[in-house]
Amino acid sequence: MTSFTVISPATQQPLFDIPCLSHSEIDKVVDKATDAFRSWQKVPVTDRVQMLQQFCQLFKQKQEQVAESLASQMGRPKRYGVGEINGVLERAGYVLSVAEECLKDEVIEDQPHVKRYLRKEPLGPIFIIAAWNYPYLTAVNNVIPALLAGNPVLLKQSPQTPKCADIFVQTLHEAGVPREVVQVVHVDDDGAAYLAQHPKVKYVSFTGSVAVGKKIRQAIGDSHRLIGLGMELGGKDPAYVLPDADIDYAAENIVDGAFFNSGQCCCSIERCYVHESVYDAFVKKAVAVTENYVLGDPNDEKTTLGPMANLRFANNVRAHVKDAVEKGAKCLIDTQKYFPKDKENTTYVAPQILVNVTHDMTVMQEETFGPVLGIMKVSSDEEAIRLMNDSSYGLTASIWTSSPEKAVAIGDQIDCGTWFMNRCDYVDPALAWVGAKDSGLGFSLSKQCFSQFTSERYPMCSQLITENSIPEFDNLYLDMNGIIHNCSHNNSDDAHFRITEEQIWLAIFNYVDHLFTKIKPKKLFFLAIDGVAPRAKMNQQRSRRFRTAKDAEDARQRAIQKGEELPDEDPFDSNCITPGTEFMRKLTLQLRYFISKKVSEDSNWRNVEIVLSGPEVPGEGEHKIMEYIRLAKAQPDYNNNIRHCLYGLDADLVMLGLLSHDPHFALLREEVNFGRQRSKRKTGVDNQNFYLMHLSLLREYLDLEFHSLEQSLSFKYDLERVLDDFILLALFVGNDFLPHLPNVHIHEGALGLMFGIYKQVLPTCSGYIQDGGRVDMERLQKILDALADSVEHDAYEAEHANLLYLAGKREEGQTERELLHELEKKKRSRQVMTTSQQQLFFQVREFVLEHQPGKAESYHFPPNIKARDRKFIEELARKLGLMYATEYSNEDGTKHVYIEFYENETEDDDEEVSEDEEAIAARDRVLKKYESAEIISDTQTEEELDRIEKEKYEKGLKEWKAYYYKEKMDIDIDNPQQMEELIGSYMIGIQWVLRYYYNGVASWGWFYPYYYAPKISDLKNIVRFQDHPFQLGQPFKPFEQLMGVLPSLSKKLLPPAYQELMVDPSSPIIDFYPRDFDIDMNGKKQEWEAVVKIPFIDETRLLQAMKEREHRLTDAQRAMTRFGESYKFVYDAKMGSETPEKATIYPSPLPGVFPDIHHCMAREELFHLPTLEGGLSFKKGLLDGAKIGKDALAGFPSLQTIPHHGELKFHGVNVFQQDSRNETMVVTLENAFASSDIQNIAKLLLYKRVFVHYPYLQEAVVIGVSSVDAKYYMKFMGKKRQIRESLHSEEDATSWRNRIGRVEYLASKRFGLDIGKTEVGLHVCVLRGMKRTENGALVKEYVNPAEDELIPVQMCVLRVNNEDPRYKEQPPPPIEEEYPIGSQVFFLDNMYYGALATVVGHSSKQTVDIQMVVPRNDKDAVEPTFGHQVAMQQNEVVTYLPSFAVSQQLKLSPLVLSKITSSLLILDKNTQRVNVGLSLKFEGKQQKVLGYTRKSSAGHWEYSAKAIQLITEYMQAFPKFIDMVSGQKGGAMLHVQDLVWSENGPKELQKMKAWLKEKKVDDLPRAGLEVEEMEAPFVKLLEDLSSQYIEKYDQVEFKKVVIRRIPRNVLMRPAEAETRLGGQEFRLGDRIVYALDSGAVPFAAKGTVVGVQEKVVDVVMDTPFMAGKDLDGRCSGYRGISLPYANVINLSAAMVGPKQAPPANKPSNHGARNGHDHGSRGGPKTRGYTKQYHGDRDRQKPSAASSSQ
Repeated sequence: MTSFTVISPATQQPLFDIPCLSHSEIDKVVDKATDAFRSWQKVPVTDRVQMLQQFCQLFKQKQEQVAESLASQMGRPKRYGVGEINGVLERAGYVLSVAEECLKDEVIEDQPHVKRYLRKEPLGPIFIIAAWNYPYLTAVNNVIPALLAGNPVLLKQSPQTPKCADIFVQTLHEAGVPREVVQVVHVDDDGAAYLAQHPKVKYVSFTGSVAVGKKIRQAIGDSHRLIGLGMELGGKDPAYVLPDADIDYAAENIVDGAFFNSGQCCCSIERCYVHESVYDAFVKKAVAVTENYVLGDPNDEKTTLGPMANLRFANNVRAHVKDAVEKGAKCLIDTQKYFPKDKENTTYVAPQILVNVTHDMTVMQEETFGPVLGIMKVSSDEEAIRLMNDSSYGLTASIWTSSPEKAVAIGDQIDCGTWFMNRCDYVDPALAWVGAKDSGLGFSLSKQCFSQFTSERYPMCSQLITENSIPEFDNLYLDMNGIIHNCSHNNSDDAHFRITEEQIWLAIFNYVDHLFTKIKPKKLFFLAIDGVAPRAKMNQQRSRRFRTAKDAEDARQRAIQKGEELPDEDPFDSNCITPGTEFMRKLTLQLRYFISKKVSEDSNWRNVEIVLSGPEVPGEGEHKIMEYIRLAKAQPDYNNNIRHCLYGLDADLVMLGLLSHDPHFALLREEVNFGRQRSKRKTGVDNQNFYLMHLSLLREYLDLEFHSLEQSLSFKYDLERVLDDFILLALFVGNDFLPHLPNVHIHEGALGLMFGIYKQVLPTCSGYIQDGGRVDMERLQKILDALADSVEHDAYEAEHANLLYLAGKREEGQTERELLHELEKKKRSRQVMTTSQQQLFFQVREFVLEHQPGKAESYHFPPNIKARDRKFIEELARKLGLMYATEYSNEDGTKHVYIEFYENETEDDDEEVSEDEEAIAARDRVLKKYESAEIISDTQTEEELDRIEKEKYEKGLKEWKAYYYKEKMDIDIDNPQQMEELIGSYMIGIQWVLRYYYNGVASWGWFYPYYYAPKISDLKNIVRFQDHPFQLGQPFKPFEQLMGVLPSLSKKLLPPAYQELMVDPSSPIIDFYPRDFDIDMNGKKQEWEAVVKIPFIDETRLLQAMKEREHRLTDAQRAMTRFGESYKFVYDAKMGSETPEKATIYPSPLPGVFPDIHHCMAREELFHLPTLEGGLSFKKGLLDGAKIGKDALAGFPSLQTIPHHGELKFHGVNVFQQDSRNETMVVTLENAFASSDIQNIAKLLLYKRVFVHYPYLQEAVVIGVSSVDAKYYMKFMGKKRQIRESLHSEEDATSWRNRIGRVEYLASKRFGLDIGKTEVGLHVCVLRGMKRTENGALVKEYVNPAEDELIPVQMCVLRVNNEDPRYKEQPPPPIEEEYPIGSQVFFLDNMYYGALATVVGHSSKQTVDIQMVVPRNDKDAVEPTFGHQVAMQQNEVVTYLPSFAVSQQLKLSPLVLSKITSSLLILDKNTQRVNVGLSLKFEGKQQKVLGYTRKSSAGHWEYSAKAIQLITEYMQAFPKFIDMVSGQKGGAMLHVQDLVWSENGPKELQKMKAWLKEKKVDDLPRAGLEVEEMEAPFVKLLEDLSSQYIEKYDQVEFKKVVIRRIPRNVLMRPAEAETRLGGQEFRLGDRIVYALDSGAVPFAAKGTVVGVQEKVVDVVMDTPFMAGKDLDGRCSGYRGISLPYANVINLSAAMVGPKQAPPANKPSNHGARNGHDHGSRGGPKTRGYTKQYHGDRDRQKPSAASSSQ
């Protein structure tokens, strides 16, 4: 048996021998771990967490043992032993706090038909090798996460500190972790290699040197095993000191970071770069600090620097210093004078500072791992960055500066795992501990530590809308400007982007139609476009337009400088989206045409009042909408429960919706995506996700936030008034008219802060802060005062943190600067106390000496003890083994400090006595030391100190504010007039905005004439601005606003008469239009939020200059200066029933592109807003009779449907694709079924209706009730029902836990919803929709039981007060009511399957007579088969080769082919995964790339010629990479360092990424394996054949056919399509007819299927139509569209109506002609109908085919 001997670092004498395990013993240890894995992985995470929390408690009690083990085995001074304990507890505590969250299943999608989730599975036995320098810390980094994740652990410590592993693991066993789950393995190098290669070890984690790390990696590679490896290796960490750094602070901390633990730390500072301007001062301070260290015996309390752990390490340090001196370096520390213990051939090494160092010295290149610091002078940031990166290591770096911006700018250029600002030598357990370059592979700590082993505040307000989740809305309002911007420019800096007006109009039409179709308003559709805005808004408009124009011009210039050839056409200038431009004039004309066309052709648009308020009508779009709502609400016939839906992108829409106080109000907006989003195959509004933000839920969330006020207010709590105050508070965070208050940023939690202040202040007021738009300035003053105390003072102190006297004013700060320095200096050598601290010591001593063992006692100190004295108490308590704690008073915010004895949980009485004796001895030593301490007098009284500090503070604060005013606004803080004008303008502005929100424009001409707001503390005595009077005035005219907001770069948008005013140097207003201007981020994060510093417009000068040129305007231009009217569109069927000669024709606004509207049935009228005539007034607040909470109308969610309570927490909800770092109102549900047993729940609910998906609520039926043990279901035996029980197997139980766990996790993570522990779940089938039976009844349709959902019973609602009338079952209506004479239907049988018909009579109570117009010759009625012929031709031409054939052709192994055509990931230098594969197939996602790959019926991948060509080019571009992949052994993930043929691996990786980007691999169209698609050349062929067919078909003669006595099931009304057509099947080439009389496609238009997806077909229509697309370039414009199965009838395969198979080649109707339908082109024909119909056939002349466009 081999062994190794541990040598004492201090004495160099042997301490003990450690026997090593043999290979057979290692096998037994691994087998035990493998066996234990089976049971350990089943232990619930919560139980693992409890065990490891107990470990922390036990480990904390081993302070002396841990400190002794460190001192004896690796030489660290005992005084620092507690630091390692605290580090272990901090790191373990953090990982334990996030364990349950991180180890839950990560639900990707949870829908009735699809459930996708990511599960963190444990791996099995983990081999962890910890380092000797921090033996406990390096163990905890990986042991705790591994155990929590369910893995057994084999822990090996360095041969220098083996017994540290014994202590660590023994404590885990004492905490309850099974002995086989975590075991110590003492092995030599051979044993370690054997373990790393062991077939049952699933992961290896190593902390140590680079050399050993590479050996371990090699050993694993040699075993040809595909297991994970994490390594935290060496470092050569740099620090950079900038000129603006606090030199004393930087020097003290950098020296400590270099020399602590004798420099034996992977993240210690070994290189320091100092700017030349502060170099001398820094070096002087660093030397002074270093000379104060004490090198000596680690057991001596005075020692601050112990021996190095091994003589070999010490000699290595000396060799590095010697090499540096020989090459010209200079030593600044006189080691003989200050550190006589440092002698050759000993482990005692003095700290040394080297100057005149260069990068050709070993000490600046290789890891020294000892107490040596090299300091270099640098002249610039660039030089420092270059030198910092000039190392093969990259663990951490530190940057010392007072500027966070500089730190970020430099830090982002440092190639390391972690960089710090003004900090070093630290590991944050919440951040991944990761190294770059040779410093490591993989990571530990943070929430991500588990991955190797396995709308923020009110998140439920936003609901992703799906087909059946949209409530009924009465009114839909569109704030159109967002749509116009979305449809006209791509929001990028692409100088090549061009778009035509025709494309813009069509995009807008499609967007509007899409939103209308999605929401389907019942009463009103209001489209509002921005007209001229109030002067107050023009400041923002002007800034944005100047910025937009400059950015576009800069992009153009950059492209030109690069030599890029730009298109000849002018780019689209988005500044034209401003009232008064020719573009906006045309937009109104186009929208009037579009609305008239939709009303005439789309049945959904006919029973709704449609209003268009264009840019000719003054006012912002959203405020024109709110003006309508305000005035409508004032009318006596207003519906108090009207349901509003408002679309728009502006943030202030939330405020506007809330202040309406109508509870049934929702905002519609697109999904927000952050970060890089993968290219999607289909883009555009049809594939855009939309969210509804339910203000009903926001109201209830705010009630949870503020309801606690009810107990403290002297007046009645009123949520409506609280909402009004909330709107006022939000104005200070930012709005369109005023700048936000300084240091109040919404992204930094400003609203939450203001909420807290509001809750503190409101109880001190006599009422609410505002009332319906009127501010009470006296009450607002209290809010602002509190805000100034909280925000402004913190901001000031943060910017002056280097002034120590300010620190005393912070919660955790210190007071007197001089006293502090004296204390710290003297403490280095002996114990020192101030006189006040001596009194505190006497109090503690008395408390300790009087303590009776076993009795729980605590001692409370007076409130608000000075920070330095609190620190003194904390240190004293720690040394005495007492618990120290601080509490905050909820009443006054003061701090209360107390100490108490820890509870003794030991059960062994003898052991307890022994421990007491030891504790008493230790206590006496501490007390004696403090009793003999030197006493320093508190040189100043508390009152005097407060006065001095206050004077300094107020002087500094004023200087700080003065600089702000001077720098930002050129205002003198001591000039009363300037300050009065600024403050008055801001407070008057607050009143203007509130009145604008609540009552409409208060003044068209008022504006805030500054870029910035006053400092909060200067908003004093604001009551003098109470109820400021405004003069309404007149709005700017359109050209006046254009001149006020447009830059000279957009002058073409103006009439020529005014253009010269912007560019002529002699123009009287030329100063209004600068080409260059400053941009100030002003604390914001996004560039669009920046302050654009351009001159304010002088209205008088502007209007005078324009007046002098007014005579040059043309008559048409003069007409554009006048305001216009809004329009109302009314459906008038009579207009469509006229003869062709008398029919109304609406002329096209774009002849030759858009067709005239023949038989226009839209009557256009002027629209006038409701008025306040007759003594009416605005109704503010919640109206009587408004239904809220549980009584809200169907579809408007409420938290009240289940009892609950709310609490603000830092919950980390996932919003916008990332975890929130801010507080969330977590809603905790009360379980109404907690006391019910499962049998009773089953009796109560089986086959009963419930409502699920809280809080949105969707009807479902319960088909089962289950727990982890059993499932209860209903057994049907004839008419009898019986509840049966089915016991769960172990597999069933696991599945049940997993399903319920996913629901719990999603509720918590996505919605901040705590549903508690689930004991019972309901298996439910959710209501899918309604379906029509053959006899005409409307019945509910639930999802298939195979697609049931498992819902926790506590999340179910048994009944609702208002059910959705759309989902009410209805009996068959009378036949004459369902099929009135003159209505249009589709015939679904016989040879005329799919033909459009008109109802002409009713032969009986159950049958219908119809008339059709069909081809006279049956041969002409045969549906064409050219689509199927083209599909067959594609199959013959586009061939695919199986993967084995491709492998042979390309001479690649099948495995390499599979790798390079999938996602092939490489870890870059920052351990980020980079995909360098071709991504042509996705096995896991079951996706292919259309036209490149597919899967055969046998399940094998096949490649097309295009794919083979791409693969060939890839192989030619990167032959060495292909060779490397071909030679790779195992499946371990590649690392950039594996690119060994290149001197610069990262550059090679960038080259591969660039090639893939050039080939647009990411843009290739991905689709499910079942998707079929016709490629572009074949679609073009199909189009040509279709056109030939239509041309021929237009010559066909037609006849009239009447068929009588047809039953219901043979006919289909357009309104029934979605309930009858969803079950069809399609294949390429099928012919279809559009079955809806609404939507984007003309009614009864026909086409051919060119793509088949799940529930959607791509269709090329026979003729162009306005909403048509080009199907991603596959077809001509205006011909293609993607349609749901339920929107079309498959004419090639009869699947609806009587279920009988059609005979081949029977004639079919193609283009049944009736009435005014000229878009129909017929349908597929089926067999003859079996019943006898009586019909007469009259010859009818065919009408000419017309374009649906």
